[in-house]
Parts: sequence; C-alpha cells; structure tokens
Amino acid sequence: MFTKTNLTNAAIAGFQMTPGIAAFDEIRRKMGISHRVFFQNKKELSLLLQAYQYTIEDLFDTWSIPNMQSWKNNQNSIVSISPEIFDEEGRLKIFTPVEWNQEWVLFRKLEIAPPPPEDVPL
Repeated sequence: MFTKTNLTNAAIAGFQMTPGIAAFDEIRRKMGISHRVFFQNKKELSLLLQAYQYTIEDLFDTWSIPNMQSWKNNQNSIVSISPEIFDEEGRLKIFTPVEWNQEWVLFRKLEIAPPPPEDVPL
C-alpha cells in the first residue's frame, strides 16, 4: 500500500540517485544558465551545449586542454568537460558531492587581441 510518506521518500531517494547532479550544477553555475540543466549521456550534453550555440572543437586547437572535450561558441567562450564524468558507454556516472571534482568542468573566455590598426606606418 502506498502512503504519502512512502511516495515522498521514494521520490527523494530517486532524486538523490539521479546521476550527475553535481555535473548539472557545475555546468549551470559556470555557464551562467538560470534554469535547470539535465543530461544523461554525452549525446545529450552535446545537444544541450549546441542549444547555447557551442560547437565541438578539434582536440588539437591551441586553447584545448589535454584529456578534455571542448566546445566553443562564437563569443570565444569555451566549455571543457572531462571524460571522467562518463562511463565506457557514454552514460553520466553517479558522483556524491564528496567525490565530485570541480576541475571536471571548466569554463573560460578567450581573450582575443584586436587586430592592429591598418593605418600604422611600418
């Protein structure tokens, strides 16, 4: 028999076992996203980032971080995600807050030097 308490406890337990809660919060906070973030695997993460105009970048770009997958948008913002947060099948792993490493999600803005003025004498 189901009671309100049993259903509430089951809902809380299910939420606590949702993989990646720390990853969701980390991405939301570092990217400045004001709404809830949720993805279950690499493909869904990529779709989420595409919705924010990020495209996956070549691992050999000069700004890439070794052993991280990076996405860049047209405003030179870069999100880099460690493959450590996914299992071999590409599914998001479950981490407790104690196990979570903030360095698994990095966000930075590239500072691009403006081109030199064209009217400067050589």
